[in-house]
Amino acid sequence: MPDCQYGRAGIALAPLDVVVMYTDGISEAMNRWLEECGEKCLMEVIRETEGSSAEKIIARIMQAANEFADGAPK
Repeated sequence: MPDCQYGRAGIALAPLDVVVMYTDGISEAMNRWLEECGEKCLMEVIRETEGSSAEKIIARIMQAANEFADGAPK
């Protein structure tokens, strides 16, 4: 993508802070009514898993996306 311009930013992290990176497949998971899970759904899951290990956070994010999709084709 030669025409894309990228910025640079920084952030200070404190001990026990969590950084979550994800692909569009998570926030754009759709249910049978073609509604997207969205970033709001993802943020709720991240908040509810506060203090959990990375493995538990990942598992819960995947579970939430699958529950939202409720069997809709991916």
